[in-house]
Amino acid sequence: MGSAATRPHRTSRQTIAADHPRQPQLNLKKVAQAINAKKVQMATHKEAEAMTGLQVGGISALALLNKGFVVYLDESAQAFEQIYVSAGQKGLDVKLRVIDLIKVTGARVADISD
Repeated sequence: MGSAATRPHRTSRQTIAADHPRQPQLNLKKVAQAINAKKVQMATHKEAEAMTGLQVGGISALALLNKGFVVYLDESAQAFEQIYVSAGQKGLDVKLRVIDLIKVTGARVADISD
């Protein structure tokens, strides 16, 4: 069973949320490639909280529904039947089938980690 981390990222054109299993590490060059951008920057804690209205540690693809974020899920998450994601509050996680996370969030699956 996996555990995912979500963090906002920004380009000059858009803000996205990237979900990936806590291991391996998110690769910003691969994220940029997946979204067809020249460069992607991880939002600072302050920026992430301002963009989402959530505390870092509680930011979740689920909590970002209907807030204009495009969600990307690392393809390695598909190796798990179920995954834990933040439930929108620091320290509170929910276990979902990976396929359900993709369906609910409309996540785009891509190779975005090392």
